[in-house]
Amino acid sequence: MEPLPDKPTPLAEMLDISVPYASALLNGQRPWTRKLAIQAFLKTGMKVGPIATATDAEIAVLARFEEGVPDTPFLHPTRGTDHRNPAEAQA
Repeated sequence: MEPLPDKPTPLAEMLDISVPYASALLNGQRPWTRKLAIQAFLKTGMKVGPIATATDAEIAVLARFEEGVPDTPFLHPTRGTDHRNPAEAQA
């Protein structure tokens, strides 16, 4: 994973946002949205804004319901596994 850019242009390219908006995020003039914070986490592993104190499991739940955030095995390592009956899952 790459570090979270500290310059507006690379951050804008990473998150597919405008350079002025990226600059405002970095300068604290605009708050991080949950969607952008999750996208930044997926690309860098850094937790910012509204997910700064969230656990990885909490972020996984948030990401699952956030529009525009890709479904990723990184956040959903057990998706597709039926955990309702472990005995049947092993059969």
